[in-house]
Amino acid sequence: MNKIIYIIVFVEFFLFLVTPAYSVEENVLLKKEGFGVSDIKDEKIAEAKKAALDKAILSAYRYAVFSIIPEKNVSSEFQKIIGVLEEGASKMVEEFQVLGEVQKDTRYIVAVKASFNRKNIEDMLVSSGLDLEKTELPGVIFLVSQKDIEDFVASQWWKKDKHPEYSIIEKSISTEFSGRGFVVLPPFKIEKTNDDNFGMDDVLDKKEAINIGLEQKAEIVIVGKAAALPGGNKIEDSETVKVSVSLM
Repeated sequence: MNKIIYIIVFVEFFLFLVTPAYSVEENVLLKKEGFGVSDIKDEKIAEAKKAALDKAILSAYRYAVFSIIPEKNVSSEFQKIIGVLEEGASKMVEEFQVLGEVQKDTRYIVAVKASFNRKNIEDMLVSSGLDLEKTELPGVIFLVSQKDIEDFVASQWWKKDKHPEYSIIEKSISTEFSGRGFVVLPPFKIEKTNDDNFGMDDVLDKKEAINIGLEQKAEIVIVGKAAALPGGNKIEDSETVKVSVSLM
């Protein structure tokens, strides 16, 4: 099986399932849409277009700023926030894309999607005296079976007596979760007794999963299975792969 195709298919699928509400990556870009309108004076269309573009970028910048500030701080810190909002957005924008533009009567209208460095905005907010309280997200552990095309049985770290480690699927999921601020707990050696044998099913039952989660004091346990199947097509010398992922 082509491992590269397998990983790419899964990551794209998982990003579709999980949308970021918050990220702790220091250099993550905030992408926001903005809208700007400017009057056309003395038929100076180019100047009106530039003014509308600047307003659109400023609009996107303000959306980016408000996406960082905790809602409870808006009313109490509004005067400080206004100071940050009035800072030049052109200094903060990393890149932008014009989504649409039109001249309508005596107005020029522009819509953009602009990217801003989150850390730069946070630094400006903090230097203005705002207290940005980070959201502490819970610890999570993964119990996801993985069966590749050539495998007869699924790979499960919790059944390994020595050196348990996450599978490719679990590592891909954990990268997404840790990038969003969750504490990803590592797999560990599980002491099994004669009265506590794990079943042969690909997916653990609730009792087994909860017991493993309690052992590591995990607040979230993600249980599931992933299987790779032949895709039925070929791209040059590589065969395509279908990936089925079920998570709970």
